[in-house]
Amino acid sequence: MKLYHGTNIDFDKIDISKSKPNKDFGCGFYLSADFEQAKNMANIKILILIKR
Repeated sequence: MKLYHGTNIDFDKIDISKSKPNKDFGCGFYLSADFEQAKNMANIKILILIKR
């Protein structure tokens, strides 16, 4: 199974300390089997950075 993480930043290892505590299932590293869903999350993160 191939899983995707919706991010706009490259990473080599998972760092749970960077996780936000108030997500749907609490702190964690969220993955999706749906590439489009992960891509949309990465795009949302980019838009949030642009608006800052």
